[in-house]
Order: sequence, then C-alpha cells, then structure tokens
Amino acid sequence: MTSSSVKYQRCFLQDDSAAMFHSMAFLRSRLASCAPTVDLQFIGGMCQYREDGESQKIVADAALSSCKKHLWYLTEELVILAIFDGRNAHFWRTMMINKLKKIPRPTSFVSAKPKMPQFENTIPTLIDLIGQRSWLIFHLLRCTSKRNRVDAI
Repeated sequence: MTSSSVKYQRCFLQDDSAAMFHSMAFLRSRLASCAPTVDLQFIGGMCQYREDGESQKIVADAALSSCKKHLWYLTEELVILAIFDGRNAHFWRTMMINKLKKIPRPTSFVSAKPKMPQFENTIPTLIDLIGQRSWLIFHLLRCTSKRNRVDAI
C-alpha cells in the first residue's frame, strides 16, 4: 500500500462527512437514471469540500480522481436517462427534453465507443451533456411512431 493511499484512508476514516457524500453517490451509481445527477452533485460537493482544509483536500482529490474514471453514465448516450429520475425537478427534466428536441434526430448511428466527458474547472449541467448521440437509446428502443417519440412531446 502506498503512503498516499494510507494517508487517504486515514483521512477518510476520520471524516464522517466525506463518507456520507461517498456512500450516497456509490449506492446510486448503479442506477443509470439517477447516477448522472447524483454524481454531478457529488463532484460539486467534493470540489467545495476540498477547500475546507488539508485532510479534506486529500480525501476530496482521491474521491474525485476515482469518480472521474467512472463517468460512463455522463456520456451523451446515457445522460438522457436522467429524464426518468423522479428526484430531478420537472423543470430540469423538461429542459433536457427541450434541448434534445432541438437536436436533429439521426436516422442511423455509427457504432462507436462513448466519449467520456472532460471537465476540470467548470462542472457541466445535465443539459450541457446532451448531444446528438442522446437519441441513440430511443433509436435502439425503436421509438419511431408519433405516439411514443420523445421529439413529439
């Protein structure tokens, strides 16, 4: 075990508030509909938390480093699933749908590895992460009739 990981574990175990931040994000990270919101909140919380002192900075930096390696649900293809998370305010879900509706819906998709979002100083909103490939899930579910199309909303 490296000295930095020992230092991280010692700081993490001494600080209950970091554990509270981490446990909620960890438990909800498996749910694709709420993971985008929870993790953006977690990242924002950790960015604020690291300003509270040296041990908090160590914990926050380690948590952020780990989190940024697992941002698959913040890709264009999956972030749109956040519209199905009832914990998101109706306003934000409507804004996400409105943004998606403004993006032309492709008739086909090229198979490609999803691109992980890159951000350092500014934390994006869910709306910022929606793009043309956000239509993919609806394409795969064959949502094409007027009755079940998102762009018909």
